[in-house]
Amino acid sequence: VNTVSPRPRSTGGVRTPFSPYLFESTHSLAAFGSEPPSDSVRDGVGSEESVAEAPDLAVVLLVDDEPALRMLVWRMLERSGYTVRECMNGAEALACLADPGMQVDLLISDVVMPELSGIQLLNQARTLRPGLPALLMSGYSDDVIAEHGAPPEGVHLLPKPFAWNDLLEEVRSALGRSRPN
Repeated sequence: VNTVSPRPRSTGGVRTPFSPYLFESTHSLAAFGSEPPSDSVRDGVGSEESVAEAPDLAVVLLVDDEPALRMLVWRMLERSGYTVRECMNGAEALACLADPGMQVDLLISDVVMPELSGIQLLNQARTLRPGLPALLMSGYSDDVIAEHGAPPEGVHLLPKPFAWNDLLEEVRSALGRSRPN
């Protein structure tokens, strides 16, 4: 199972940095060097489809304040054929979404971020782009997430750590697409 897992964050407003070596897998991270992973690694099901043969996949706007985790999620999505634009905070994401020339088919955001939470970001994003599909992710408990508000109806929350294939299933679900055949 391929898993992304942040280290716990400390209390008192100080965040504990985490290692970029958080990719737990039966495959090493080195296996994801310059070559795309095999289909069995890419989507967890051993599909015969290659990345080049993937159906018209979406453009994802990925927002997370943790650079190493953002890189890993970006890599998972890119290796699966998605185009990914990344932002390190909600303000940067809103600037992207305000650009009418920028295609964004799905917003993926961490919930707990400084200044603008993922839930606040999503609410503001939907004023700019009504009906924008979204997926939220968090490694925090339900109590901490609740402090940032309730996710809008129909928006799934993917708990960290998560497996690669769980991320891809949630992305497909948020986009209203089934797994490619």
